[in-house]
Amino acid sequence: MTQDTDERKNGKNAGDSAMAEDLDTIQMRFMEEWEAGAGPTLQAYVERYPQFMEELTDFVLDFVQMEAALAHTPEPTTPSPEAERARELALAGPQGPASSLSEVRKKLDWPVGRLAREANIPAEIATWMEQGLLTDYPSRFERRLSEVISRSPALVAIMLRAPASQPARAAHFHAQGLPTDQPARRRTFREAIEECDRMGKLTPEMRREWLKQETG
Repeated sequence: MTQDTDERKNGKNAGDSAMAEDLDTIQMRFMEEWEAGAGPTLQAYVERYPQFMEELTDFVLDFVQMEAALAHTPEPTTPSPEAERARELALAGPQGPASSLSEVRKKLDWPVGRLAREANIPAEIATWMEQGLLTDYPSRFERRLSEVISRSPALVAIMLRAPASQPARAAHFHAQGLPTDQPARRRTFREAIEECDRMGKLTPEMRREWLKQETG
């Protein structure tokens, strides 16, 4: 656990009383609101409790998929249409559902290369990012992406941490000529940057922004 995470959980980055609430209590409230049909959203909870962003993202995505799976399909490991819809509703914010970075990019009518240029990253990293194959994004990259796609930092963080949809993973396997059940290789953002540097894919600007500074 990093010092930044400790500080978030201890409420050092905000002064209101919401920061002092227990994670278990917050999760229980989400479940109660969900069961009551109140339509709680992950974005609203993350914006209210930013110190628990990672924990709430994992909890809510697991919870809504489990709820849909138990109600509509005997196999919870493969998201059903109902589970995907529940996931979209949980990720919905004031601008409507935004279930993936790929969908946001397509709404902007951008190819992957345009997203990569705007975010100052190689196209390979933009592709891996959309496929849910990267982890441990530095906060400054999340802020950069938030500005690029005009979405709140909280929503960007949620989308980056959400698991890739089945079609996105299938497309990745097909492009690589691999069986669809082949485990995908996951990398941290830093590892992906270093790999692209070895491949000669980084411009001088990319190297200055993502390699010559500490991640975070």
